[in-house]
Amino acid sequence: MIWLSRKSFALFPLVLLTALLWLFYNFKAAEDGVEILTCRGPEPFPPVHHELSRSYRDLLSTVYPSDRVLHSKTLAVAGKIYVIGLPSREDRRREMESLAEAMDITFTWHDATDMHSLTINTILERMRQARQQARLGRESEFNNPEAFPWDAWPDDTHSQELLRPDDIAGSELWLLPSDAPNALPALSPVPSPDVRHILHGVQGDNSVNPDWPLKPSEIACWHSHFEVLRQIADGDADAALIFEDDIDMEFDLERRLRNLWQFLPQDGWHTVMLGHCQSDEVTKPALRGTSYLHRAQHTMCTHAYAVSKQGAARLVRLLRTPLFAYSRPIDHAYIHLNHHDIVKAFSIYPPIVVQSKTTLSDIGEGVGPEEDFYLVDSALARVRAWKSQNVTGLV
Repeated sequence: MIWLSRKSFALFPLVLLTALLWLFYNFKAAEDGVEILTCRGPEPFPPVHHELSRSYRDLLSTVYPSDRVLHSKTLAVAGKIYVIGLPSREDRRREMESLAEAMDITFTWHDATDMHSLTINTILERMRQARQQARLGRESEFNNPEAFPWDAWPDDTHSQELLRPDDIAGSELWLLPSDAPNALPALSPVPSPDVRHILHGVQGDNSVNPDWPLKPSEIACWHSHFEVLRQIADGDADAALIFEDDIDMEFDLERRLRNLWQFLPQDGWHTVMLGHCQSDEVTKPALRGTSYLHRAQHTMCTHAYAVSKQGAARLVRLLRTPLFAYSRPIDHAYIHLNHHDIVKAFSIYPPIVVQSKTTLSDIGEGVGPEEDFYLVDSALARVRAWKSQNVTGLV
């Protein structure tokens, strides 16, 4: 038997209080998630709780090299992002700047050609002149007074060479100033009154469509895109993105593009349509390894696409061909070139960039035709949701 001295009994309350305080501290620390220092070795497995589940997901989100790539201000697959829009459309510029801020990307604005400008009148007169010259001596071959023979593409159409800055030809000569070294002779004055037939668009190589009068808005759109293509062909970037100023996009667009780009052919590509309308892309299977990237079939609209530097050079050579230039809406031209395998065009289906349909169209009435594609996670919808939750009076 152990006999306790009177002094030991006097210390008993202090020992008991110390033990109770130690138990309280450990219980409270465990409740708060604080690690307790003990003499025991580490546990063989950490306790499973919700914090671990979240950190494990974070770990899984970084297992691939692409997961660890830093964010790109130009969406990873391009050196530059061009946005085509009229300076007068301040409503669209505000929305696009909001989109750029939401996506943390940088746009290079390209001022679109105004359909009321002198440029459009000059193009129409040069087109009329080119068609008349092609008909000279062959008028009897055609019943339609507008019809003209097709003289095929220029010799450099399929060239793999990049464009030189001084390589100016075809319809590019139409708009050179009169004092330029290779400027064309001045046009004859427009007759007054002007009773000449209206110029119509063509389909195929040279079949005039009497139901499709050429519209200044379509010519302005062609010219705007052509100018950007020329800048890409002359620029330093291996590829660029072209957006029109009325778009919305998937919030995770950069991640999607990174994942899809690896499936493009190693021997090169010319265009990739990120957005399109009235398309028919599922008639052919997707490229091996992905369910979303297709060889382009019939992609209407030009609100969002990627162009390689080589593709820009190819398109410039084709689109400036005098009897082809401005002969139809530019999206019809792209379809024609792809259909004849003159360009290597691809498309993403479903589209990952769509027309926003929030502002009035510069080409047609209203906001344009009803949308036939919808985004999974709209960037602009997120912007509107954030404003409605954080900014008083904004929806």
